[in-house]
Amino acid sequence: MTELDQNQIKILGIIDELAPSIGVIQKRTRLDAQKIEQDVAMLEKNGMISKIHSRGFFGNSKIVLHTSQSGKDELAKHIQNLKDQWGQIIKIAAENGRSGLDEFARKNPGIVNLMIFFGIIDLATLSRLNLRHLISANTPCFICKKELDLKFMQKFTVKEIIKCQFTVPYSMTESDHLCADCFDKLGK
Repeated sequence: MTELDQNQIKILGIIDELAPSIGVIQKRTRLDAQKIEQDVAMLEKNGMISKIHSRGFFGNSKIVLHTSQSGKDELAKHIQNLKDQWGQIIKIAAENGRSGLDEFARKNPGIVNLMIFFGIIDLATLSRLNLRHLISANTPCFICKKELDLKFMQKFTVKEIIKCQFTVPYSMTESDHLCADCFDKLGK
């Protein structure tokens, strides 16, 4: 079997939870339909999922995805690994503080986002533990494309721009961020 990437793990989890179609997966993951179809084909080839053709209420045919036992076992293995890594994050926070957490986030990009996706941890707990900076650690600024690494802790979203009554940059989405310099320039 091949090693699954984070998106494939998410897709497998959604299929296990909902037995959905490609459209449902696309709404939950916000991935491109072509990427989802490639990942679904890979998961089906490895025997982790199966496609079942069914008829809808009005007689239209649709494909529903189901997780096989090997897919359930693989998903359980990944979720247990995420739980173990959460324990490791807490240990690092207690022993090494912020510098240790920053190093962990650089070595494991997106791992905390995956933990949130599977409900291992929630945003409220991350905030209470002052670990919210682990989410989306390396995103670029929407305007200047400067890396918003952990050393640039101030990231501004569309909601914050609207709250300050500034004009939102054209085509900026909810998932985009601005650095403090670009945010300051919006107010001028």
